[in-house]
Amino acid sequence: MTDNKPTVNVSDIYFTADKNEVLAFAKELDDFASQAKLGDKSINPLRLINVGSISPVMKVLGIADVPVEIEQSTVLKALREEPLYPNDRQGHKLSLDELKAIPQSLADPVMVFRSDSPTRKTKDSFVFFTERKDEKNRSIIIPFAVKKNLDDL
Repeated sequence: MTDNKPTVNVSDIYFTADKNEVLAFAKELDDFASQAKLGDKSINPLRLINVGSISPVMKVLGIADVPVEIEQSTVLKALREEPLYPNDRQGHKLSLDELKAIPQSLADPVMVFRSDSPTRKTKDSFVFFTERKDEKNRSIIIPFAVKKNLDDL
């Protein structure tokens, strides 16, 4: 007996990030990484790198429709093997390619939780769990804080 159910390609139902925004983010990361490797002293760790627009998943969560951005200091921390700040236990040692996957990971997370961490500066914080793994086979998670304006810091 055969089952006549239509087959569904799971990848057809996933959300995807805007391809142009993904390419623009990748270029910004490449530019920043080459500046950082050269020891460019003009790098501002608080400068923001544009990740892209909020995803449909973020809209469902009620996140304001503002650009998604990441601080350069966060990129440095993610790329480093050793801790960057005194309170850090370790660096993250992610590759540039793993960071370039952030827009897609935010567009199509496995799970999203609201973060109630007392150390968070903003109340609208989330943790996005991704399907991606780092080189040590650890799940990559993306903490995400909603900041409506700089006064919210």
